[in-house]
Amino acid sequence: MEHTHWLQNRGSEEKLLLCGLKDLKFATAQGNEESFEVFIHAFSLEENPRILTAVLGSTMSGLKSLCNIEKLPNALMGLSDSTLYVWHLLEARLVTSVYLQSSEPLIVMNSIWATIENGLVFFMAVCENEDGFPICQLLAANLATGYCQIVMTYSLKPSHESDSFSNKSIKAIYNEPFLAASCKDGAFLWTATNEYCCAALETDAEVTAMAINTNNNGTVSVVIGNATGCVNCYCVNCP
Repeated sequence: MEHTHWLQNRGSEEKLLLCGLKDLKFATAQGNEESFEVFIHAFSLEENPRILTAVLGSTMSGLKSLCNIEKLPNALMGLSDSTLYVWHLLEARLVTSVYLQSSEPLIVMNSIWATIENGLVFFMAVCENEDGFPICQLLAANLATGYCQIVMTYSLKPSHESDSFSNKSIKAIYNEPFLAASCKDGAFLWTATNEYCCAALETDAEVTAMAINTNNNGTVSVVIGNATGCVNCYCVNCP
């Protein structure tokens, strides 16, 4: 381990969000239900390694998640209950914040992937359905008007015998077209194109983090870490 940095927790009541970025950078947001302060961090690997930090800005409400935007390497997206934020990383400023409006009820728990096309931000999000169970939806938001619509809803099922996950606390990660999610039922991998469950990966209820990568040989690598410090790597051959 070349360098370890501890993020200072300003208060036990505050929540900390992290988002990994390219080129030894990552973003954090810290706050409560009233507001969050957002930062960009960069590691400087010189003779005396250190971390450089800049303030991106603050929000007027609590944040649910941070997510980088594919095709815009210098952009960072934040999502609250009703507002979508976009920050510019190099200029360390807020580009826009729009109030999300939809003709359908939306309860977004967190966003896990985003891209942009013709002024629309498409993002994959874990949402709640009418019964309060987690589902995965592809949403499209207009940055000018804030209008948000559901493009597609994916049915997340641990197995063919279960109708849904047994609890609301799920973590998900997306690398087109593969979607991985975990909860106390275990960790599972799907292809989002046909909602096919490729594999049940883990039965550990202490899963805290996941990473996913598509390989050139047609396989998918999924790394799963749990609260005890154990890290498992799976290589899945998806037909």
